Amino acid sequence: MASRPVRVEQIERSHAVRVVAAQKVDLTPVAEGYGVVQPERVWAAVAQVAGRMIETHPRLRNGEILPAGTRLFRIDPVDYERSLAQAQAQLAEHDVGAANARSSLALQRRDFDLAKREMERIRTCPVAVLRSRFWIRSTVPACWQSRFTTLGMSACAPSRLAEVLSRS
Repeated sequence: MASRPVRVEQIERSHAVRVVAAQKVDLTPVAEGYGVVQPERVWAAVAQVAGRMIETHPRLRNGEILPAGTRLFRIDPVDYERSLAQAQAQLAEHDVGAANARSSLALQRRDFDLAKREMERIRTCPVAVLRSRFWIRSTVPACWQSRFTTLGMSACAPSRLAEVLSRS
């Protein structure tokens, strides 16, 4: 049969100490060292935009440690605000131009549809062909005449024939 482990009581050692009350003193710690000292991390600031700096942090210089989120400098925003205003004005101008172009296109489409309907009406009209062609040349605006000419619907009548047809 195995023997049981023996229980040993630990005795705490005590040391004699002396207690001294510390006085509050203004003290600036100084560390002296020899050799080359280099920082663990170096941050080189480069602005992403050009401009005149109008504000810098008063402690912004080599060797300073500033808390994260501290504004280091501020660049004059006047040039960028002016550029933004110009870009917004150009955008508004282009929006107006696009709206005018859409309106003009709608009017041109309406005029073209009207001209096509009028051409179809004339084509199916039982009136004599020369009279219809003369009527097209004399009454349809020039922009529509080019559409009719393209489709072979116009003919130039001599002035005597035009006078005869207009009298009848």
